Amino acid sequence: VMKLIIIGASLAGVSLAANVKGYEVTLISKEKVLPYYRMRLGEVLTGKSIDSLALHPLSWYQERNIDLRLGEEVVRIDRESKTILLSDSSSLSYDVLVLATGSNANTLTFPSKELEVMTLRNSEDVEKIASKLKEGKQIISVLGGGLLGLELAATFATLSHEVTVFESSTYLLPRQLDKDSALFLEALLLKKGIKVVKEAKIVDTTKDAVALENGAVVPTTLFCASIGVKPEISLAKECKLECNKGIIINSSFLTSDENIYAIGDVVEYKGQGFGLAMYAIEMAQTLAKVLQGESLEYAPSTPSSILKVAGISLVSLGSKQGEGIKIQNKESFEEYFIEDKVLKGAILINANSKLAKVRQTLNKEVKVEDLI
Repeated sequence: VMKLIIIGASLAGVSLAANVKGYEVTLISKEKVLPYYRMRLGEVLTGKSIDSLALHPLSWYQERNIDLRLGEEVVRIDRESKTILLSDSSSLSYDVLVLATGSNANTLTFPSKELEVMTLRNSEDVEKIASKLKEGKQIISVLGGGLLGLELAATFATLSHEVTVFESSTYLLPRQLDKDSALFLEALLLKKGIKVVKEAKIVDTTKDAVALENGAVVPTTLFCASIGVKPEISLAKECKLECNKGIIINSSFLTSDENIYAIGDVVEYKGQGFGLAMYAIEMAQTLAKVLQGESLEYAPSTPSSILKVAGISLVSLGSKQGEGIKIQNKESFEEYFIEDKVLKGAILINANSKLAKVRQTLNKEVKVEDLI
């Protein structure tokens, strides 16, 4: 039986282990806890255990004969002998190696270094933030108004801490929303106790405040940065696989080494990165088939974000080019992007009842009155 080693028990790594057949599978994670839903890490701050976020119980891996190794770090890949070296000096040989090493949170350092900049990316991070919250009510500044930043801010707000989100862009969620929908979301967030400062540039910190470029000083006892991620390519670079921002792959996830594949956050394909959970799962399912001998070319799906932020449901599908048709009332917002009578994209806030319809008609000819 051929030996398949997967480095990284991320959503991509675990999904591959779940789907691939006919290999002896070893799954290596440097975290000591069972693989979990990273998007839900913030729930640990509300008192949930990290184990309750597990993708699968330990028995699931055992039943499938997946050799799950927790708390082990791969320090080197030897491509010539097809072995990997672990931090405890042991080594393992592979026939096929898959890198699903994910990404790390971008961090910042400020001149003063007085206030610790925390990020939320793994189990250690969440423990650190949790212990700070236990000290009592905090005044929290969150840098970054993307999905994870808002999710984190919402968690803090539900725990009755004072929260301000600082976004460098002219509006929130620039990847998922346009200006009007973002303003609508911002008003809903404010009702939930989350303040938002846009076009904000934090230039320094003191031990109990953050300082903005415009001279404003905002009292802060806990400072979290959620400013994107960068692919974890250090192992790949060290063994001289072709990398740019991510590990470069072809349409069947093969790297520049014929025995090494890569999937998930860590890859770069046709100059593009793929930092969404839907891509991790999609890539894993496709690679499982490739490893079983099917000849497939990966075609990424249209990005869709269907999420809940602070209890507000948010749907962003397809492209948001041109002028949208807007329908808005107190609690909900809909916007449809139609080009040459074809529905190209949509943004729905608290309007999930329209989701099925939008999905059916996306990229098809549509009459506006059919959507309303």
